[in-house]
Amino acid sequence: MVQPARRFDAADEAALIKRITAGEAEEVSVIVEQHQNQVYGVILRQVGNPTTARDLAQETFVRAYKSLGSFRTESALSTWLTRIALNVTSSYFESKSYKQSLAQEPFSPDLHDTAAAAPEPSQDTQALRMRAAISTLPAKYREVVALLALEAQPREVVAKTLGIPEGTVASRFHKAVNLLKKKLAPGGAL
Repeated sequence: MVQPARRFDAADEAALIKRITAGEAEEVSVIVEQHQNQVYGVILRQVGNPTTARDLAQETFVRAYKSLGSFRTESALSTWLTRIALNVTSSYFESKSYKQSLAQEPFSPDLHDTAAAAPEPSQDTQALRMRAAISTLPAKYREVVALLALEAQPREVVAKTLGIPEGTVASRFHKAVNLLKKKLAPGGAL
């Protein structure tokens, strides 16, 4: 039977980071083991593709490893990793390859038909449209939607992760919802 991963407290994480930055690079696997599901989940809920999410999660951990010396132990490692995952995902959505992949998607009448008599789209189609709409949001709105709605994190956790006041989280979420409504309305531009 596989033992569940031991949960680390802040002191354990600080000691682990100290060992890694002192040259015990193999210890980074402990960080990956502890946080891979969380990082992968944050990314997958935004990109919707498991292969892409795995690649971006791996990139997140590579970036984290390279920047581990700059990690300040005043914040939780999970918060720091989530921030890196959001940055990696934002870079992906802004990348030329992502934009080219959107342009190469075949035309689907289900996604673009605005006729009143159009059949009700399936849940899968609706989820794809929602994910596509979220991916077009500016990063500051997309990040709030990803953490608050998709990850169901409390507003205070989202505020801490993003380094913004709770009121700003609420404001950005409200603005994101309004933008999504416009994008997903019949005739809205995705």
